[in-house]
Amino acid sequence: MEHPVSSSTGNLIKVYRYGQGAIYFLMASGVGTLLLAAFLFSVRNKAPADAQSAILWAVALLVAIACGFFAVVPWQRRLRAARHEVYEQGLATVVGSQRGYVAFAEMEDVYLFSSGQTVLTGLMSNLAYRRDSTDTFHWSNDSLKRFYEFQEVVRELHVRERLPVMIAALEAGETVTFNYVPTGEVWKKRVSGRFLEVSTRPITLSRDCLQVEGRSVPTANLRDVDVSTWTEKVTIKDAMGSTVFSTMGVGILSFDLFLETVAWLVQDAQR
Repeated sequence: MEHPVSSSTGNLIKVYRYGQGAIYFLMASGVGTLLLAAFLFSVRNKAPADAQSAILWAVALLVAIACGFFAVVPWQRRLRAARHEVYEQGLATVVGSQRGYVAFAEMEDVYLFSSGQTVLTGLMSNLAYRRDSTDTFHWSNDSLKRFYEFQEVVRELHVRERLPVMIAALEAGETVTFNYVPTGEVWKKRVSGRFLEVSTRPITLSRDCLQVEGRSVPTANLRDVDVSTWTEKVTIKDAMGSTVFSTMGVGILSFDLFLETVAWLVQDAQR
């Protein structure tokens, strides 16, 4: 399926930026640790002779810790340098003088995942998007101010703009493809933390059938799509109640759009 050509961004809805609190905390911690090291160094001569060596080791350790705090600051600055501009028809990520814009109608993959302390809670604390599998992911996380508002807006606008494109392609007899990360790979990435290094498999949809993992099922036989909040799984069943496909919902890229597209196909087959 070819991408539509975007001609307009539409109106700017909102600009989202990263908070700088973590950077200030790291700098304050580094300064505080250095001051403590300086204090210990200044009073070392007042301590017993056998304790002075231990104090010097403590001073060296504090200086090393302070250097660690300061070393992390440039990395955090790079992570928080981006801003995200949400438009009616697309999303722009701006880092310095570089600006990347992707129209929602062209956006094949919207990838939601949890990381850090939220990795086992089901709370999607990261959002990444790309035009297609040849593109690199643009990534944001919950360090972004009002991140969950940002995530909700992006998800809603993506479905609003992209779903008509998918439906038009299906009505024209074309196939549309969604990418998914197998359940085992989702868990591996939660352990390794390399979430954006995704290896995906296709789910191909047409007006006649759904094709996944070498299996082809007529859309006329599709009935239920069960999304489990507790197990994070999405299960597609046929008219007989048999499972057609089951995987972790967070592993399906553009998950909201996938559900809406399958729902349209089921309704279309029943007309």
